[in-house]
Amino acid sequence: MPAPVPGRPPFSAPPSPNSGRRGGFLVGLTILSVLVSLISTAIAIYSLGVANDAKNASGPAAVTPNAPVNQAAVPTTAAARPTARFAEAWTVSLEIHPPTSGASNIDLDKPEVGADQDSADMQLYVYDGEYFRFGQNVKVVTMNSPDAQPGDCAARFDTARLAPDAQINVKTDNLTLCINTSLADAQRQGIDWKIVLLHVMSVLVDGTVNVSLKAWNVPQ
Repeated sequence: MPAPVPGRPPFSAPPSPNSGRRGGFLVGLTILSVLVSLISTAIAIYSLGVANDAKNASGPAAVTPNAPVNQAAVPTTAAARPTARFAEAWTVSLEIHPPTSGASNIDLDKPEVGADQDSADMQLYVYDGEYFRFGQNVKVVTMNSPDAQPGDCAARFDTARLAPDAQINVKTDNLTLCINTSLADAQRQGIDWKIVLLHVMSVLVDGTVNVSLKAWNVPQ
């Protein structure tokens, strides 16, 4: 074998005629992959923009309203718990004279007839008859017996209380009311909050109303 010519690289096999075609194919495949990736990215960006436009057009997301409060689960005041320990405060009989005009104010926490209107829990009101009316923060229920106990009253305050604007004719047969006085007024006066059992004993010809009152202090 002749010696290689100095300065000439060693002999190598000539390139295969298919190698150029394979290289071109690979380059084309790479370019195609890049194009597919770019197209996919463009589609994703477009879809996101469409979704955002639709969301903005529909306005803010709806907020689910709060569920109604379960009143049975809400703790009630001491006056509404029939098992509370009510301490007897006093028992009195009162004559409530009809006013010449307007109403007679009655503070049941003391008790006092002719009280200031700001501290009154109830009124004897005269207009085409005589009626009892009560303050907005006073709870009132009718009872079947003048011997009712404060626990009996408390069991009815949240289920059978009269409307705040109720007017009760004093000549109602066997009228017996259980009244939970205004806590705010009692605190303002620095006196005990009361449950009062009121029983109408008689109504005289001149309109004077004789009532018996029995009161219990409400634990707080």
